[in-house]
Amino acid sequence: MRGIYRIVDFPAGEHDDLVVAWLWTGQQGVFSHATALLLHELSDALPARAHVTVPETWRRRRLRVPSGVVLHFADIEPSQRSWVGSVPVTSVVRTLIDCANSHAAPDLVNQAYQPYIPHIAR
Repeated sequence: MRGIYRIVDFPAGEHDDLVVAWLWTGQQGVFSHATALLLHELSDALPARAHVTVPETWRRRRLRVPSGVVLHFADIEPSQRSWVGSVPVTSVVRTLIDCANSHAAPDLVNQAYQPYIPHIAR
C-alpha cells in the first residue's frame, strides 16, 4: 500500500503535517508565503492551507495537488532557503518579498516587516 508511515514508538515531530506535503513534492518544494511567516514566527499568520513553492518547470505538469496545499511556482535559489526544524522554508527576506508580491493580508505583512524597519531617533 502506498503512503507515508510513521513508527508508532517514534515521537511525532512539530511539523509532521508539513513533512507529508514536502515529501509529496519529491523534496523539491519549499514552504513559502504565509506558511513561511508562521514557521519563521514573523507574524500571527495561521494559514488554512500550506503554501509550497515548487520549481517553475512544474507549472507544465498535470498535478493532483493534495487538499490543504497551495502551490506557487518559482525557482528558489539555495541562498533563499533555510530550515525550520525538519522542513525547508524560504529565507526571511524571500518570505517577506513573496508575501508583499502576492498581496498577502497587509496587517500580517506589516507585522512581519516591523523588526526590519529602523527606528527613527527622536
